[in-house]
Amino acid sequence: MNRTDVMISISSLYPNWIFSRKAPPSLYAREQIQVGSNQAYLDTWTMRFNVGRKYQIELLIQVSDWDFIELPSIYAKSIPEGAIENILPSPHLFLKPWVLDGKSYYNLCYALVNTISFDIDNKLSFIEYCFNQSKNIVTQLLTDQHYRAKDTMQEIVFLWGQIATHNSETHQYYLNNTTSIAANPKYSTDYGSSLFIDNDTSGYHSVAVLNLLSKQPNTLCYVINLGSSYQSNCFPRQFINESSLNGIPFKIFGNWLKKISLSAYSQLESAIFEYINNPTKYKKYKNQYFTGCLIIDSETLSFRIDLSLLNKAYQDKEHSHFSKNYRQRLLSQSRLFLLKSFNYTPHHIFERSIKNLEQPSLIDKKVLVIGCGAIGGYIALALARLGAGAKNGELTLIDNDELSPLNLGRHVLGRNYLYKNKAIVLKKEIEKQLPNMNVIAYSNSILNEMNLMENIDLIVDATANPAASQRINEAYYQSDKITAPIIHAWIRNNGECVQSLFYDRTVASACRSCLSKNGHHIRAGYDALVGDVTPITAIRACNDFTPYAVSSSMSTAALVTDMVLDWLKGDVSPRYRTRYSEKWHGKKLQSADFLPHEDCHVCARP
Repeated sequence: MNRTDVMISISSLYPNWIFSRKAPPSLYAREQIQVGSNQAYLDTWTMRFNVGRKYQIELLIQVSDWDFIELPSIYAKSIPEGAIENILPSPHLFLKPWVLDGKSYYNLCYALVNTISFDIDNKLSFIEYCFNQSKNIVTQLLTDQHYRAKDTMQEIVFLWGQIATHNSETHQYYLNNTTSIAANPKYSTDYGSSLFIDNDTSGYHSVAVLNLLSKQPNTLCYVINLGSSYQSNCFPRQFINESSLNGIPFKIFGNWLKKISLSAYSQLESAIFEYINNPTKYKKYKNQYFTGCLIIDSETLSFRIDLSLLNKAYQDKEHSHFSKNYRQRLLSQSRLFLLKSFNYTPHHIFERSIKNLEQPSLIDKKVLVIGCGAIGGYIALALARLGAGAKNGELTLIDNDELSPLNLGRHVLGRNYLYKNKAIVLKKEIEKQLPNMNVIAYSNSILNEMNLMENIDLIVDATANPAASQRINEAYYQSDKITAPIIHAWIRNNGECVQSLFYDRTVASACRSCLSKNGHHIRAGYDALVGDVTPITAIRACNDFTPYAVSSSMSTAALVTDMVLDWLKGDVSPRYRTRYSEKWHGKKLQSADFLPHEDCHVCARP
């Protein structure tokens, strides 16, 4: 079914749909419409439907890509005037309208990108799907307050950002857990002002609003942590009714906050007057603005309150004690500016992806990665993204080797780190990518630093060197001070498969030496590559290495990451795991739990 067939079918099935060709909103905004030019014009349908007896809604659908790689754009126009506008800002509806022929159309978000599958030969059904989906969303927005409140909760940061852009200051605030704000400003100021906060619990916090001129703590921020108790109400229309640069009356914001939590409002109000009345705070952070944050399920909503009226009233010490009603009236007349904010707290960064999976993270854990080469580099970065090194945790890296040009083809690090110690520069890369990480690096061999395996929560052996792994395994078993579980990971031969082994003292299971003869060659019973498979050895610059694709390193890191996640959940089985590449067509070893080998020279029981 081609474009012409779709148009004929729509005319037949939906005679009330009005077809036209109109330019996209972007051209109207830039006033680039040229009369008589059809090149920039898109296929457009306008259709109307009733929502109960109260509203008649007009939808406009534009198709810019008939392959539907880009979804059709849908805009909503309320009839009568005000039906949609009265609930703005609202989830699914973009705040800024597109004015066409004197009508205001609001872009409607009706589908999640990459979640729609359809028959490519039946383009009509896809158009119908888009229309029906949009109709259902608009209907629920207008008639179902519970639906609107639920979606508002899910989209609250996006909605707040829309309002802030439309009707307030454009500063972007970045919230960050950091213990040393003044001494350790890790983030670029290229993106505007940055708000750093020492933790996300309720109360006052010394913060630094960073800009190009100052990197010192210069204000206070009062944080209200509502947590999951937050019950969403739609934003009031007044939030977007004021002039764009003058903010909104605090009274409007206060009334909205009262609906969410009366105690939170009282808490904020008390904090503001405490700020004004406290000579220590006021003199140290003298500023006509009061900076505040609402943290809702780790999402952060930031604002600033202009205290000019209160400052003026409190200048005369003789009148420092005002009646409660007078103080509240002054505060209600103050202006409030909504701000864009980004939450960089560890729980938000490292747990948001696995929150609904009831999956714990590595936050507060002490993790040791031995070996920062092709395997260890990807593993370390993956574990860091799980929270290793965040908050009170530590991520320790150790490797005595330098990054060479031969490593670039399959290492997570690039040429800007050449000829530098792998552990040291991997630490820099992790800190560059992720905020507030506690990463420790050692440019030494683990054989000289066996004590690093003590007082740790998890050890990962990524050396991929049988001899080194054997020595690590022996030290692990011989020392009573090493109590953490250990994960060994390696690549077999030319990348035909990747493997990992989990070992600790809590369960009688095979150790790294159980799998090998003399610590090197795999025993027949544990061999994942049965047959005549010989690894290729390349010799360059007085060094030898086994060539394999970068995919093998990444696959190993994925295998280890999954094993770590299982460990966090309390069930590591199977402890000996193998993942094969597609090129291996021989017999495959099943992942399993193996008992200690009877003649293992490390862990064999008498």
